[in-house]
Amino acid sequence: VYGFLWGGSSGTGWNLVLTAYYSLIAGRFRFKTGSDITNTRLHCGLFSAETFNDDVGALHHTGLVFSSVRGDVNWQLTSKDGTTARLLDSGVVVAANTRYVVDYRITPTQVSISINGGAWTTKTTNPPGTAIPLGAAIAGCTTAASSRHVLVEDITLQCY
Repeated sequence: VYGFLWGGSSGTGWNLVLTAYYSLIAGRFRFKTGSDITNTRLHCGLFSAETFNDDVGALHHTGLVFSSVRGDVNWQLTSKDGTTARLLDSGVVVAANTRYVVDYRITPTQVSISINGGAWTTKTTNPPGTAIPLGAAIAGCTTAASSRHVLVEDITLQCY
């Protein structure tokens, strides 16, 4: 999937979802944030359900989240096993009008992510279940009265 603009206005969520089961996934998400990221929640990763209008995310998921509503400054690496969600600060600041290349390596026991070719961040707690179909998504939601958007350049997944 490549080359489109996805967005919405106050109280609306917007997302693109491609679904896959996994035992190992390697992938890349390339996108650009919009000109305004205030009052915005962004999600990039693999999700079992479309619950992008909150800070935590879907029932089972793994990926990056950012919520200016929650007060985030950096991308947060997240995973949830259906019950418990955990965040790990990536150390990478989220900025408006910025391109991001997010590389993923996901196994049943860990998630590793590199942002813009930087160091890999690895998380081993609460990975999503492997029997759960996960949809690859770049999604967001705004609480503002004006619209927000993300330019999706492409999503590439290899499932093994």
